[in-house]
Amino acid sequence: DAADGVVRSVTGSSSAPTAVPITSTAITVGSNPSIVTVSGNRTYVLNSGSNTVSVIDSGSKQVINTVPIRAGAIGLTATPTGDRVYVAYYDTVSVIDTATRLVRVDVPIPDLCAGACYGSSVGLTDLAISPDGDRVYIIQEYATDIGPWGSVAVIDTSEDTLIYNEFSAYVTDLEFTADGSRLFYTQGDYRYVHVSDFST
Repeated sequence: DAADGVVRSVTGSSSAPTAVPITSTAITVGSNPSIVTVSGNRTYVLNSGSNTVSVIDSGSKQVINTVPIRAGAIGLTATPTGDRVYVAYYDTVSVIDTATRLVRVDVPIPDLCAGACYGSSVGLTDLAISPDGDRVYIIQEYATDIGPWGSVAVIDTSEDTLIYNEFSAYVTDLEFTADGSRLFYTQGDYRYVHVSDFST
């Protein structure tokens, strides 16, 4: 029972429950914060209402930079060094220099369904960066006559260029292991979690 606002642990002993201390810090960012990603000692918050990305120092819990972006962003990730933020839109990934707060380049993600299948792109839905910062993986969703479908695109961060873009299963989320050796991705229309093993 947490009606009094205190979270308590539950044990099998007859002793009284132990209160679990909870601390929180409110950090003021832009309006309608919607997505957050952490890289090193920086936390990046996508503010969909004010079209900005707030950069927070995780140690001091202070906003140290605010990066303007254009409207319509659906996701973001950041390099381990924090020098660049990758922001996904409907069909483009913008690469933003966090020092200058300027867009370095916009990387278009082609619609693979155009002229090749009965359907159309729903847009980009998720992105993830490898722990070494070398690759950004992007999901694009499609609505087709045989149901939802997906593709995975890859950006090489050394040149910020698209190096791979192929149809896949209906991929809905991407996450790397901490050492970067494996990539887990969920298949939204079935009961599978796929694993890419980069060591092989």
